[in-house]
Formats: sequence, structure tokens, C-alpha cells
Amino acid sequence: MNQPNTGIKHKIKTIPNFARGFTLIEMLVTIGLFTIVMLVATASVVNIVNADKKAKTLKSVTNNLNFAMEDMVRNLRMGDTYHCGVGNLQAPVEADELTPNDCPSDAASETIVFKSASDSVMFFSRIGSSVYVSDDGGSTFTSLTAPEVIVNELLFYVDGSAKGDNKQPRVFILVRGEVRGKDNTSTAFDIQTLVSQRLRTIDE
Repeated sequence: MNQPNTGIKHKIKTIPNFARGFTLIEMLVTIGLFTIVMLVATASVVNIVNADKKAKTLKSVTNNLNFAMEDMVRNLRMGDTYHCGVGNLQAPVEADELTPNDCPSDAASETIVFKSASDSVMFFSRIGSSVYVSDDGGSTFTSLTAPEVIVNELLFYVDGSAKGDNKQPRVFILVRGEVRGKDNTSTAFDIQTLVSQRLRTIDE
């Protein structure tokens, strides 16, 4: 007679792959990769922010340089009696003391004196490494350029300033220098422009 089987059969249940957790090694590798990616991304963001700050600073300084050039061009165009250089002029210079004076390309000057549209005597000159302007005959000067703009060369060439020479007065301006950032980086510039007097002085 067959006796009943009283043995206990243990059924081992296998866990599906999709239900398994992460091992400690897998977690460490994942955290390490995530940390590396975040460090690279953070460094990239910091570099982008610094580059943006440098670009804004350079743009601001460049705008200042453009303003200085526009101020010189506008006043010279509407001015009269161009006197290249200082010569024997003693500040303050009165309008009736000013006489025309040309300077060719081989004798350019870093200073130009002229009568403005309001008949005041104006100076444009390089003093140190900046461009300065005076609208009171040379008694006081005000800087036109920011400290970050280093002007190494400012030259004025004047032609046709004399009355009765059948030439339209004109001034050629040459500015060379560099723009320096806060991190001591520098960008060189070389600006040239020709200004023709708006008033017609050629004898008919």
C-alpha cells in the first residue's frame, strides 16, 4: 500500500529582471558619472557667463570710443578756422586770436584748435593716454575716453584752412590704441576718418 508523501517541497521563486534593484557598485558608478557631467556643465556655464561679461564690457568701452570720435567729427564739421597744433597760442585762447594753420601728413599734430559753431574756441588733444576736449579756449579740459581706452596715437592732418586758397577745409583724424578689459586682455583698434567743413569757404 502506498503511503502518502509527507515531504515538504520548497518552491524557489525567481525574481524577474525588471523587478530587481541596483547594486551598490552600480549606484556608485552612476553617481560618479553624474558628478562628472555636472562639473563639466557647471564649468561651461561659468565660462559662458564670464564671456558674456567680457563682451558687455568691451561693447561699453567701444561705445565710449565711438562717442568720442562722433563728438570730434560733429564739432569739427560745424567748426571754422582750423588751427593744427598749438604753436604760440596761450590759453585761454579768444576767438579773435585764432588763425588758420594747416599741417601736412609729415607734420601732423596731436592737438587741433578751432572755432565751434557757437564761436567758442575748442581744443581736441591727446593728454597721456586719453583724448581730451576743451570748449573754453583751453582753460579746462575734460576727458572724452574711458580709462579702459588706451590711446597711443592721436593725429590731426589739416588742409585748406586758409581763407582764399580755393580749398574746402578738411581734417583727417587718425586714432590708434587698445581697449583693455578687467582681466588685462587687450584689443587693438585703428580708426581713421576724414571730416570736411560743412560751411562752404571756397571763393566763388
